[in-house]
Amino acid sequence: MGMAQTELFENQPTITGTVDGIRFRNESTGWTVMSISTQVEGETIQVAAVGNLPAVRSGDEYKLIGKWSDHPKFGKQFQFDTFEVILPSTRQGIVRYLTTAAYGVGMAKARKIVDALGDDTLQKIKDNPAVLNDFDFLNEEQSDEIAGHLAQNETLADITALICREGIGKGTAMQIYNKYKDESVKVIKENPYILCDEVAGIAFKKADAVAQAVGVDPQSPYRVEAAYRYILDEASGGEGHCFLTPNETLRNLIGKNKRGKKGILYGSGIEQEDVINAYKNLSKRELITREGDAIFDVEMQKAEIELANGVLALVNRGKTEMPHINELIHKAEQVAQIEYASEQRTAIGDALTHPVSIITGGPGTGKSETVEGICNIYKELYPEAEIYKCAPTGRAAKRIEGKTFHRLLRYNPYEGGFEYGYGNPLPGPGLIVADEFSMAGLILSRDFFSALDDHKIVIVGDVDQLPSVSAGNVLRDMIDSGVIPTTRLKFNFRQANGSKIAEFANMVKDGIVPPFESIGDYNFHHAVAPGETADKIIELIKWAIKEGYGIMDFQVLPPMYKGDAGVNKLNERIREMVNPKGKELAGFRVNDKVMVVRRNLYKIGAYNGDIGQVVELGKGKVVVDFGDDTADFTSEYLPYLQLAYAGTVHKAQGSEFPLVIEPVIRSFYIMLQRELFYTGMTRPRQDFHLVGDPAGIKIAVKNNKVQKRNSLLKERLRGEV
Repeated sequence: MGMAQTELFENQPTITGTVDGIRFRNESTGWTVMSISTQVEGETIQVAAVGNLPAVRSGDEYKLIGKWSDHPKFGKQFQFDTFEVILPSTRQGIVRYLTTAAYGVGMAKARKIVDALGDDTLQKIKDNPAVLNDFDFLNEEQSDEIAGHLAQNETLADITALICREGIGKGTAMQIYNKYKDESVKVIKENPYILCDEVAGIAFKKADAVAQAVGVDPQSPYRVEAAYRYILDEASGGEGHCFLTPNETLRNLIGKNKRGKKGILYGSGIEQEDVINAYKNLSKRELITREGDAIFDVEMQKAEIELANGVLALVNRGKTEMPHINELIHKAEQVAQIEYASEQRTAIGDALTHPVSIITGGPGTGKSETVEGICNIYKELYPEAEIYKCAPTGRAAKRIEGKTFHRLLRYNPYEGGFEYGYGNPLPGPGLIVADEFSMAGLILSRDFFSALDDHKIVIVGDVDQLPSVSAGNVLRDMIDSGVIPTTRLKFNFRQANGSKIAEFANMVKDGIVPPFESIGDYNFHHAVAPGETADKIIELIKWAIKEGYGIMDFQVLPPMYKGDAGVNKLNERIREMVNPKGKELAGFRVNDKVMVVRRNLYKIGAYNGDIGQVVELGKGKVVVDFGDDTADFTSEYLPYLQLAYAGTVHKAQGSEFPLVIEPVIRSFYIMLQRELFYTGMTRPRQDFHLVGDPAGIKIAVKNNKVQKRNSLLKERLRGEV
């Protein structure tokens, strides 16, 4: 093909051709890279086409609509976003189609079918699959495969036409078909909200868009019920609530909050009576339940009850008398060459004599020294027993040379659930130290306590930090219940080793504004405007690189994503400085610092909040090194990966970095909270840089309003509900 023909062809938004081969295929998402043979002015040429297809095989014919792109490695590619399955019309094409539609049907059998049924063979089979019964050389399975493939193509085309224009990926069409088969279109038209429960990746808003597109009544009871369950789910995932009150459900569905945010069904004509009816129907189906003014998703209520029962089962085992505990603590002091503070001695004694105890405190209060003392005494008393150290996240677990809760309990990503749990506890007897427990949400805490039996459990965490990203405020609730022996360690200048970071962080925790000057490992840099703040952060990183800090050694912690000094823009600016433009895949470069967001990716061993570094860009995948293992992020998992030179304080929970830069300025006013500021200040190991203005910092320190989370765990532990 000549140059002029090539240019003319590559300007066309449509190509029609036959699939020659499949170079890459992700069955979960439908992302496909394939070779297509197509005709241009009588000449057959082969081109590369990439996009989402619900199903594809060599020999299939498609009309693809999209645009051409020039890939830096693979050259010219046709990127399609719309497709149409074309059934072959020529005898040769029909024969080829039949040979690929069923295993064991070769060219000879296919020709006999076409000779008997004629040029409209495929249409005849679609209209009446029983015509295949006339061919004694076809077994029942082969006949079903041929008819099924034709029906699948037609159904998939109908599903795609209905939903894919509504922002749902084409891979979802295959998921729907696999679930409902020939009933797929009927389900979508009658009650698309059922997809929320039964098809992964479809939440209420997507199902609602489909429903409106196919003409479902906006006041349909199905819609109200789906929205009701959605707001309960959003409240747990977004705000950490375990339940909502009746007034909160009404406000989130059809009302407005104090800031004017409208409910998800606001203005659609749905009344309070409709919401009440939805509650009654969902309650009858045992999907939601109510305790007093608390409306729960049933699984959330079950988890809360099971966690309370698990904790109380341990507490009720009672105290073990240990008359020589003071002598043991004194000996541990001599071995460690340390003198424990009185609170530390209390914490050690409680940990060794009670089945479960809690140690809380900020930086420089001696939590690590206390835990080390507990472990040393326990090992001396019970040399054959196990000592387990664990934490909710990978980075927190590495810091204490332990395991994540998921690894400790042996999570099975393929079957779901943990190996250790009810009826199969962790091997014991033993000591379990669970660190950074403020990060543990309700569900994970339930799973953790369900695996404990003949153990002593020491819960360690800073209750003044941000609570878990997921539902619940478990550490605070357990402490406030008063049923578990709890020791709050106080700041210890000597054990803090002169750290000004620890000293000033504890000041912030107590509502005292830190100094606006640089002292020791604490550094202050004045900035007011977002642009000025971002410029100073960039200058600090230039300085850090010169000082020998690597990409993984520093972390910038803004409280927000948007704005010149927010996560998104800072990530762009920092990357261009420390990892200049090179080969990219899905927006990532080799050596990029990245983070897993939004989900635990069990099948590839990567968890929400994990930070790693890109080490390879392979065929359709980004390989990330997380320190103790690597994970392959194919197209299915790439949406859960983002740059992490800068990241929110929430995402840094459980992590520590040699150098932390935290901007605190007035334009972040929505997020200027003591709890958030304090959490950021407790992330550095050796060097902290605060970039901000005194007014903004004062607002943050004085704003001690802790976001209340709806939970009944404290009351359950007290036996009040």
